[in-house]
Amino acid sequence: MNAPTLSLLNAGLWIVIVILAFVMQVMPFLLVLTLVNISFGVSSSVALVLIPVVLFGMLTVACVYASRRTRGKLPAPLPVYRMDEGPKPLAGISAAMLPYSRHLRMRDR
Repeated sequence: MNAPTLSLLNAGLWIVIVILAFVMQVMPFLLVLTLVNISFGVSSSVALVLIPVVLFGMLTVACVYASRRTRGKLPAPLPVYRMDEGPKPLAGISAAMLPYSRHLRMRDR
């Protein structure tokens, strides 16, 4: 077998796996939704099909709307760090290390 045939078989296998996983995850939800609809008194076959279609349509529209809304916003600006001056680790501590009376005398100058 040549490479294009193997790639087509590989892609087909992945598609089958995704569809099977989707059916296995969604079908129980649809069955429960159908039972809830029947318990509320919805008995027409059109309504039993229409309610899940509308539900998935609303979820799809909400996801598309949310993704478009977040794409339009710019990220927050990065903080600016100034590197022209060296760090001063004891800049604010020197006044606190002085006695209180000396601190007042130095402040009155």
